[in-house]
Amino acid sequence: MNWKTPFRLALTDGILIFTSWVLFYTWRFNSLPGLTRGPTVVIISWLFIHYILGTYRELSNKQLSFSRYAINNFLASSIVLSLTFSFTKLNEGNISSTIGLNFIPKVLVLAMLAGQVLLFRQNLEHLWSPQQNWLLITNAQERQLIANEIEKDGCSIPCNVEWRAIKGLAKLPVGLATLLKLDGVAIGYENEPSKQDKTILLSWQSSGVRILSIGSWCDTFLKRLPPKFITEEWSLRAENLGIQQNAASSRIKRLLDILVGFSISICLIPIILVLALLHLYGQKLYISKNTCVGLNGCNFQSLNFCIANPASQTRFHAKIFSFSFYLLPQLWNIIRGHMSIVGPRARTSEEFDSLLKQYPEAEIIISSKPGIIGWGRVANNSAKSINPEYLEILRDLHYSRKQSLALDLQIVAQAILNTLLIK
Repeated sequence: MNWKTPFRLALTDGILIFTSWVLFYTWRFNSLPGLTRGPTVVIISWLFIHYILGTYRELSNKQLSFSRYAINNFLASSIVLSLTFSFTKLNEGNISSTIGLNFIPKVLVLAMLAGQVLLFRQNLEHLWSPQQNWLLITNAQERQLIANEIEKDGCSIPCNVEWRAIKGLAKLPVGLATLLKLDGVAIGYENEPSKQDKTILLSWQSSGVRILSIGSWCDTFLKRLPPKFITEEWSLRAENLGIQQNAASSRIKRLLDILVGFSISICLIPIILVLALLHLYGQKLYISKNTCVGLNGCNFQSLNFCIANPASQTRFHAKIFSFSFYLLPQLWNIIRGHMSIVGPRARTSEEFDSLLKQYPEAEIIISSKPGIIGWGRVANNSAKSINPEYLEILRDLHYSRKQSLALDLQIVAQAILNTLLIK
């Protein structure tokens, strides 16, 4: 990547902003705006600030996150508003007849919406780009593990993989990135590149080639994380692999859980009444309790419906949004704060202890609340896996590392899509 790609993105952004502003102005005032100094200065200032903040460069590298884009928008809006406010006060009037001070916030909102088009394009680019080309520099064990994962359950994002051993080869050829048209390089955990290789890798990175650890590559392209790619030191796991949400995001998620929990409960009152009638007319209905491991290892009582008798644990098979009706009592767990709408599957204490005996690194799963729906259960291909339980663990580990409100919305959307596709 060179300077031309970010410039083209900035130009595209400018065209989107200008077009949306003209359409909005025409709708608002029933006339076309004049091409005056005001909108030109505001739009160019907005693009220039984003260019300085690196928004278009990160878009070029496919590394612009929603949170980073939101921060850049806030900074650009603050600077543009401050400058225009100062200018109008000094000149005792508006910047121009078609973009007064009270109209600038509307233009900035349109600019943010226009930028979402570019961000959306980045997130879905793999749909029209057949695949990305990556060089994986790993040892034999890491290579075999990744090859097995790709062979069993594929990549969530299409990717062409080239392999390179850690030891026994000459230094990296300078022109290899261009020859292979590399989008990025993933480096194994046991690899310490030579001084010459580091120089070459950094030069590739400056030209737009992404450099990731092998674990981050699995997170990005497989959408699951093998436990062996999690560091063994507990302190490093707590620092690097813990929950990614900030306090504000956690409060927003908790508020949404309460609202959704109450809303679903109200909507399902007729179903609950039907279940109560079944109980009265011979189909005995029970609520079973299981001690499950919750956030940060704190135990809680998970509630489920069962019929016939508690020992049989017969459960309802009717589905709604990828979970069965037997899970309805867990809405109470959500309202109380023990669970969330989205999160890893609630595991009993015995299940979790057994899991830790096999994969001690999997303890990072408890850095997030259990959920009724989760990435480990709604992701595609899980039913085709030879070992679906192991695949669910890998995806739960991915969620624990990458959880965010955006990922939660993606999981909910996938769950609804899965429900609609059930035959």
